[in-house]
Amino acid sequence: MIPIGAIVMIGVAVARAISNSSSGTGGGTATPPREISRGTKTFANSSGAAWTVLLQIILFCLFVGSVSGVIQSPDGSTRAATAFTAATAAVFLFPWFIARRVLIPLGLARAAFAVSSLSRVQWRLDKPGGPALAAALALIHQDKPSAKSLAWLEEKLHGPGNTLHGSDVVAMGLLEAMRGNREEARLFLESVLALDVRVRPEFVARIAAEWLATDAATDGQWERVAEITDNRRWPGSPTLRLMSALAHRHLGHALPTNAGLWLWWALAPRKPWTLSFVKATALLPASTSLSNGGTKSAPVENMGNPLHTALKAHLPLLTAGTGDVKAIAAAWEAALTDSGLRTHLMQRATLNGGGNPDDALESLRSAVEASLAPHAEKLNSKSGTLPTLLTAAVASQREVMLRELEDRVTRFARRAQEGREAPNIEEWREFVKLKRAYVKATGNGTIGDRSLAQSTIRDKLTDVAVWLYNSRLQRPAANAIFRFLEVEALSVGDAENERLNKKNAACLL
Repeated sequence: MIPIGAIVMIGVAVARAISNSSSGTGGGTATPPREISRGTKTFANSSGAAWTVLLQIILFCLFVGSVSGVIQSPDGSTRAATAFTAATAAVFLFPWFIARRVLIPLGLARAAFAVSSLSRVQWRLDKPGGPALAAALALIHQDKPSAKSLAWLEEKLHGPGNTLHGSDVVAMGLLEAMRGNREEARLFLESVLALDVRVRPEFVARIAAEWLATDAATDGQWERVAEITDNRRWPGSPTLRLMSALAHRHLGHALPTNAGLWLWWALAPRKPWTLSFVKATALLPASTSLSNGGTKSAPVENMGNPLHTALKAHLPLLTAGTGDVKAIAAAWEAALTDSGLRTHLMQRATLNGGGNPDDALESLRSAVEASLAPHAEKLNSKSGTLPTLLTAAVASQREVMLRELEDRVTRFARRAQEGREAPNIEEWREFVKLKRAYVKATGNGTIGDRSLAQSTIRDKLTDVAVWLYNSRLQRPAANAIFRFLEVEALSVGDAENERLNKKNAACLL
């Protein structure tokens, strides 16, 4: 007869010892955040691994003994009690497997969180982020998660815990998606790549990649789908390979063939849900397959009168945000330099008894520049020489974005200097929004524009990262900032700052 009671008592004692050694508590007083590294490359090198292995061995013995007792016991009541012990041991022995295979598909968010919290291997150094991700995945399986459940998950992500991990970021991204904030969801999920690979498990990054690719496909943004699925920084998966094949067919590429498309479908999961979509994609003639939602910007139609041509071309940009920005700017340039428009304004001024046509033209030019400026980010390095009007609009928009960037980094640095802490996930939100503002301010700009933006954030953001590292013990987040600053310093030739941030990024993670 296996001494199940003794094994349970030993397991509880070992678990208590592990908990005390991990938390560093010796009584009821509050302790500062733990200075730990979640960036250990292997399980064996991480702290507490020996205790974890011992506990798993004890639980395994308990599980095997209980199963053996169920098989051998002739007494029904004894068998039921032993079966319950075996089931309990299985939950403690395989918590993540049970959460992933049973609780998450059933949409049991709180149960998935609780069971995942028992993990001493998968999420041993990643709590509450790992269990919160399990809860987020369970909520996705619900038809319509309740506001109460979403608020509960947010509370878990905002609560006290260890350093930020990729699981926290992905869980927050999925939470924003369930609330309908798709832009915020993209912001978080894309930012997972900014974290060191040691603090973002491969399957966590895969969840982010699959959501981003599916989200882009929903909007018909097949170029974006191809960009995500072909990016080697994202981990691969059968789902992503199928999404890549679908994207390239919609983009009219020679590969994959129909045979290749069906092969990737056969290897991917959820076949009943993707069957009809793959069938429709396989029928697309490559010559008529269009990217970007299946639409192209219509060419500017010449109305005879330059002003009428410019107004008609500008209308889709105002109403739907679509259109060839460069062509619209060229149409306005032709209209504003047309002698007929100035003559018309002169005649109107004469009839109205006053007014300066040149002032009216300048006011119209300023209004057009202000309207075109927000769409300047649609341009890229392949846009070629821009019309004078659009050049002015781009410069105006860049100046606005640089002011926004400076304001963001100043507020972030001031809060760090004053020691005003925000929840870990909100500190990360602040950084990724600042990074997005930086990318917008430097997009399509000259090296001088990039150098100006880099000098704007360089010192203040370094101070923020040092604060996160030393005071908040948020080493993964600080490491991501240091590496970002290192790359940007390299891009503008700031050797001194590059060396500084390279040294900082090499510190213990």
